[in-house]
Amino acid sequence: MAFTLEIGAPAPGFKLPATDGRTYELSDFREEFLVVFFTCNHCPYVIGSDEMTRRTAEKFVGKGVRFV
Repeated sequence: MAFTLEIGAPAPGFKLPATDGRTYELSDFREEFLVVFFTCNHCPYVIGSDEMTRRTAEKFVGKGVRFV
């Protein structure tokens, strides 16, 4: 089901498997801001953006923002 939340609206709870083999739930994260990044690791467009995404996430380390 695809949908878009209004800006500032709380995210619905989720439980999803990750590429590290773990399963994460929204309640696992207590940071002020959480960026949930859905990707397809064999898409040629995504492969080209992986490094940019990693660098962006690194810029926010220690600033209350978590990327998953």
